[in-house]
This record gives sequence, structure tokens and C-alpha cells, in this order.
Amino acid sequence: MSTKYDKEADEALKKGCEGDLQGALEEFVKIRKEYGLIERIVHSELCIYSLQHNIEKAKNLLELMLSKGFWLNPKELEDDRDLNNIRGLELFQKFMFNSQKKYEERKKDSKGSILRVGSSQQGSRCCFWIPGKGTNITEFKETFQTLELLDCYDCYYLQSSQVYAADRYCWDNEEKGIEEIENALIPYKEKDKLLCGISQGGRVLLNGVLTGKLSGDLFLIIPALTEKEVEAVKQYVPVYRKASICIVTGDLDLCYANTCKVSSLLREKGYKVNLFTMKKTGHYIPDDFPLLVHRLLEHGIL
Repeated sequence: MSTKYDKEADEALKKGCEGDLQGALEEFVKIRKEYGLIERIVHSELCIYSLQHNIEKAKNLLELMLSKGFWLNPKELEDDRDLNNIRGLELFQKFMFNSQKKYEERKKDSKGSILRVGSSQQGSRCCFWIPGKGTNITEFKETFQTLELLDCYDCYYLQSSQVYAADRYCWDNEEKGIEEIENALIPYKEKDKLLCGISQGGRVLLNGVLTGKLSGDLFLIIPALTEKEVEAVKQYVPVYRKASICIVTGDLDLCYANTCKVSSLLREKGYKVNLFTMKKTGHYIPDDFPLLVHRLLEHGIL
């Protein structure tokens, strides 16, 4: 059910966070060889080469990406301190320049869009999908094409105008992202809405509803919640308590503890919150996710 490489990438990331850089590197290399160049995978691989002072391997990867016209998000390259050991390489500087140039070219023409997905039910309730960081409509369709939810509602996919990479998007500027979503929903203001957010998209939706800029019930899937959201919910006085919030997370997700804290705090502030934890699951969507969605629909939670 997960995007082809999500589970493997999550496991590799965990190894890296636990200090097993070599184990993480082997996983990232395996993913790249099986699925090709994927932004967050090769960025992580490059970071490990830098941390290991493996200059030759770093050069080889940079040369491979340059030869294929592949580029990474320039802000992430600039901000990531794990890359400091290779930052002085002429090849890295060339790659940075190339990435910045292509990013600016791509950003110039990028516009947000709303696309219909699913079986195009013309019901009274609309379902809007806000994807996670660094994905696109193609991967969304591959991942969710069999999801029962797409057959039950009039479903739409909102693509951000914010460029992450060549054909990938993000909501890094959260304020701008909320404004884009708010504007996209104007034609549907009289409709009963279910706002579905995945990872970064889930965090943006939650903050949009809490600030009163977005309205509707929420379905948050592995939301990428941080301590910042925990503190914000502690301090915030909600302006829209009618929303019903359903959150699905994994007990091995690095965001799990913060997600549980946010859920409890929201209940304390008067929101109706249903929290479901997928066992032995990290920050990815498992193969049995459609069964969970079926049960949520069956019990009227969604």
C-alpha cells in the first residue's frame, strides 16, 4: 500500500538515527539501485558519505546525478550540516549551482492545482487530499487507487505550487500552503468536507483548522507532528471546535509521541478525536491500510 520505497526508506532512516550509518547506507543504496534516483534517498546517501568522509563515493554519486540532469532541493542542500565534509568539493559546488538553477526555473512556472481522483461520485460530501512533502499526483494514484474512500466521496487531490524537486511538491511555507488550500476550497464552501492530510500535509491541515482558516472534518494519516505543534496546541485557544478529527499513526513512527500528545491536548480543548495506532508501523502507509479505512467507514468514523 505504501509508495514503493517508503517502508524501506523509513527503516533506513531509523538505522541512521540510531547511529548505524553503514546499515542505513546499505538500505539507501539498495533502494536507489532498485527504484532509481529518488530525491530523499540520494540526499540521505550523500549525507552518509559526507559523515563517513567517503569522498570518492560522494563524488561518484554527484557525478551520476549530474550526468542524468538530476537535482536536489537547494535549500535542503544548503541547510544540511551533515553535508559539511563535502561542501568544499568543486563537484558539490557544481551540483549546488545546477540544483539552484533548475529549482528557480521550475519555481517560476509552478502553480497550485486541484485534480479530481477516484470514481467521481457526485455526492453531498467532498474529500480533499493534501499530500506529504516531496510527492506528486502519480505516486498518490499508485498508492491510493484501491482505497475505498475514493469510491465513497467526490474526491480531489490538491497539488501545492511550492516546488520541492523536478516533479515533486511540498508545503514548506506553511502559511502560504494554508492560504492555497483555503482558496482552492472556496468553490466547495457549501459542501460537507473531509480534509485528508498525509505526513506534512496532515500537519498543515491541522494548523489550518486550529487557526480557523480551514473548516471541515480531518483525517490525518501519519501526520508529521513535532514539538512545535505540541506547544502550539498547548497555548492555542481553538476557534473552530466542530471538526471531528481522525488520526492514524504508527507506533514506530518518529512522530508517534508528538502525535499522541497532540491528540490528548485536542480532546482536552473540546475536539472529538479518534486516534488509531498501526502496530509495528513507522512513517509510511502499510499494506493493510485499506482494511483500516474500510472499518472506519463501516463504523461511521469517516
